[in-house]
This record gives sequence, C-alpha cells and structure tokens, in this order.
Amino acid sequence: MRRTLVVLTLALTATATAANLTYLGPKGTYSDEAARLVAQSGNWTTSTATSITEVAQAVAAGQTDYGLLPIENSSGGYVVETLGLLKTGLPKWRIIGEIALPINNVLMAKPGTTLADVTTIVSHPQPFLQSAGYLKANYPNVKRVEAKSTAAAAEDVSKMPGNTAAAIAAPAAASVYGLVPLASAIQDDKRNTTKFWVVQAGELPKTGAVNRAVVIHDLTRNTPTLSLLITRMSALGFQVSSLTQSPSGELGGARYVLVFDGSRGADMAAVRQALTPGSTLLGAYTAP
Repeated sequence: MRRTLVVLTLALTATATAANLTYLGPKGTYSDEAARLVAQSGNWTTSTATSITEVAQAVAAGQTDYGLLPIENSSGGYVVETLGLLKTGLPKWRIIGEIALPINNVLMAKPGTTLADVTTIVSHPQPFLQSAGYLKANYPNVKRVEAKSTAAAAEDVSKMPGNTAAAIAAPAAASVYGLVPLASAIQDDKRNTTKFWVVQAGELPKTGAVNRAVVIHDLTRNTPTLSLLITRMSALGFQVSSLTQSPSGELGGARYVLVFDGSRGADMAAVRQALTPGSTLLGAYTAP
C-alpha cells in the first residue's frame, strides 16, 4: 500500500541531522512503521517509549529531539491519550510536521494455522473496531482478547500453545514475532489511515510560509469568541478543517483545538498576528 509522508523543513534546522525520534513502541506496530519512514527522511535514529504521554514528556524534557504522536484515525476518530495532552496546560512542544499512514490490518498466526483453526483473536481495541465487519462475517463467535498494542498482540499469539489463536496487527509484526499472514487488508474501510504529528520542543519560527496551522483556543469570560479567531484566519485564506472541544477546568470555559488549512500559503508572522487573546499557535507547517 502507498505510504504518504509529510515531513516539514520548518523548524528542523535547530537540530543536527544526527537527531533522535521517539515513538510509542514496541517494534512491529504502525507507529514503528511511521517512525521509520520519518526517521529515514531526516537520517535520524529512533527510540521507543511505553506510552504516548511518555513520548511527549521526553520531548518536553529535552531527552529526545523529536517525538511522534498519533492523533487521528479516519475510522476510529481521535486518539484519546494524545488529545488528553492538550486538555490542561500548554504543551512544551510544537507540531512541525505530520505523516499519514494507510492502515493494513493483517490477521496473522503461527505457521501451520489455518483460518478454520482460529478460535481466539488478540488485538488492540482499535483494529477490532476497524475490522468489525470482517469479524462479524467470518468470526462472529470467536473469543476476543485485548492487548496494549498490535505488536503485543502478535507477541502474545506467538507464545500461546497450539494453533488456535491469531492476532490482528501491522504487516511488520509477522516477521518480528515469527507469524504468517492468514488474511490481509481486513479493515472494513480500505481507505483507513492514521495521522501522526511530528513534534519538537520549543517555539515555532517567527517567519516562514505555511498552509496548515494548529491552534489551541481557551474560551473564558474574558476572551473573544471563537468566531473572531476563525474570521481572522479566514482573511488569510484558512478554513477550519478540524475542531475538538474539551473542558478547560473553569466553569463556563472550554478549550478548543482547531486545525486550519489554507488555500494559499501565509507567512508565520501573519498567522501569529491573526491569533486572538486566549489563542496559542501549537503547530504550523506545509502540508501537500
């Protein structure tokens, strides 16, 4: 399947090419595949973390140069843990690029297992949702076991006795854990894609052309309405392509995360001037 990669030159010059990118492990996950693609584009090394929050904390603490955070799946929606990082306080990192990775859910098992042998399927909750139609049609009564990641599911199956268990995981997990594919592309939506943010500590550059901006807006009694921010960004050729809302911790308040896409490029300085009180520029880069 085609992999679409977008890594921005904006804000990358602050770190030498011998940089490190940290992502949610272990090996053999979709995050692992996305991280390898991003690292190859910058000739960076990679390291793993045990949670999305740990990735963000490592970037904020200066323990790694870049981080990779999954933000949205086209079928499963927004990644709750990543959004949770934006709910309270401002992150000590900024978004400098993204990668959109098409998802290929593979049903895999130990060598010698057939489709008819499978009585237990192990996976992360997301692939179960993404492959609901396939599972209903082919395995309506199978036992489902949730794992902390698709790679962990593959590892678990590799250690189970007998040949009645299968995992739904990323294609790379098969070779990592000694499994073989039984069925490929079992996700219901063949366009299923997960988007990851590439983040870096510190502030964004003051200038530079961008056509995508991510803004946090804290709405309180003392800040302008959201419509003023949207109007100002619209004057620069930007329209809202995504908006999420969460409580701000203050009665009557709310925190919004908005993604703006521009029909034409705008300079960072102009984007900053368009911000209203209560708004913070979390990310800005050039998307295709």
